[in-house]
Amino acid sequence: MFPKKLGTFGMATTQAQLNQDFLVWLALDLESFSMVNNKGFRYFFNKNVPQLHIPDESTLRKKSVMEVYDTLAEKVQSELANVSTINVMFDGWTDRHHGIHHIGLRVQFIRDDWVGRVVTLSVMPCGGDAASISEHIITEINHFVPNYEEKELYSTHDGASVYND
Repeated sequence: MFPKKLGTFGMATTQAQLNQDFLVWLALDLESFSMVNNKGFRYFFNKNVPQLHIPDESTLRKKSVMEVYDTLAEKVQSELANVSTINVMFDGWTDRHHGIHHIGLRVQFIRDDWVGRVVTLSVMPCGGDAASISEHIITEINHFVPNYEEKELYSTHDGASVYND
């Protein structure tokens, strides 16, 4: 499923490979890196696989995250290069505690083999005005969708007034 840059399909033989595998797991399931610090998660592995060294989230964030991100981004780019129609879905919200605007950007498409896919491209802080949101979306589309000008793009979003500016 993943390019060889992320290792083989066999069991991880080094701590670095294991850390990459944890990151791929978290990325595929859209889980937070902090999941590896959860008591239940650690309990399960300490009880059932005690020889396994579970890294903490800061180790994952520092060591392997960009390599895994780059490999997964290449896979997404490769899939999106081969489709002609893409639905871009975005949802914006403001963190009530910090007052920071965020936007989640996903794409939905059907591959040549008629398999439907939804991929999260980004979830990150973004200005709450139409210009900032537009710039963010265009940047992400440029990064992930090769030759996007040649594709049919549709959008789905919530009813926030900023999307209608």
